[in-house]
Amino acid sequence: RREESGAVRARLNDALSAFIEEVDTSILDRPPVPQPLLALLTARSEEWARLVRPGRDAARRDLILGMVTDAVGLSSMQTEQSKEQEQEKEQEQEQEREIEMERYIDMSYLRDGEEPTRWAFCSLGQSRRADDAPSEEQPRPTPLVDGSFYPASEFRLHARAPLPLPPYLHLSRNHFNLEWTGERRLKNAVMVLEWVPSVAKIAPLPTGAVAMTEAQKARLASALKLLDVDSTGLYERSALREALRSAEDLQLSDAELDELVEAYGADGGAKPPSVLSYDVLHEVLTSGRYRRAESGRYFVLLSLAEAETVRAVMHMRQGRPLVDGADVALRLRCLSAHDAIFDATENFPE
Repeated sequence: RREESGAVRARLNDALSAFIEEVDTSILDRPPVPQPLLALLTARSEEWARLVRPGRDAARRDLILGMVTDAVGLSSMQTEQSKEQEQEKEQEQEQEREIEMERYIDMSYLRDGEEPTRWAFCSLGQSRRADDAPSEEQPRPTPLVDGSFYPASEFRLHARAPLPLPPYLHLSRNHFNLEWTGERRLKNAVMVLEWVPSVAKIAPLPTGAVAMTEAQKARLASALKLLDVDSTGLYERSALREALRSAEDLQLSDAELDELVEAYGADGGAKPPSVLSYDVLHEVLTSGRYRRAESGRYFVLLSLAEAETVRAVMHMRQGRPLVDGADVALRLRCLSAHDAIFDATENFPE
């Protein structure tokens, strides 16, 4: 009886050991290779086969392994189906890309008619009336009359509307020709010709407050709010300089800023005044007080070939009038070089 109880205890300990998992602290020299679930279960069933009794236990083991085998087969089928679906989706996306490429080719930029059109350099210092203009109309600079240059307010892309740009901004027809049809690739805006057809006729234009719509007032208020970092409603010299530069393209000197602040500034807790209030800055920007507009001065966006030719003529005519019998003045600016001045005639008015 004692021997029987010892045998029973040994079998119980053996059965309980099946629930003990050994902890392996060894470090592998390569990533472990994942094993399929069916292989893991089969290995464990073989390891503990001595605990599986013939008959009902063995049948249950076989049933479980069979169920896992069927599930793995179904999973494999689903995986294959997923791969097929992904391949079909990739094929559809590739077909869509090919269709988009065909559409892009159909809408490719046109290049016909882009040969440069010549215009006489001497016309920069000449004026005349249009052929159909009434006799009482004042003569205008020849490049504006014959269409070599046209107002930037007329510039538009294919099937687009123009922008309301100032009247002193113009484009050369060689930079973008309004007679072109279809989609066109835009040229980079690089060289600008500051052009004064007659230095004697240049004159300042009267400035004044411009009526603003409610939408424009709201945009101005939003812009000024961005400059008011501390939300105090007061603007220091750095903010004033940035506001005038952005609104009027004007760089005030330190002395001019001091004069402005002393004349209209609030003390902001300091004596003498060092800041402007929101209302005063709003009035300064909308009053046109610092808006320097002149009649007889134009800014023309040129093509690179035109800018190169104009600069060459300016060099060749150094020490002589640019155009005989005319007091035309030119200055070339490079937008991509922070509006740097590349060349200017000696008589160019500041």
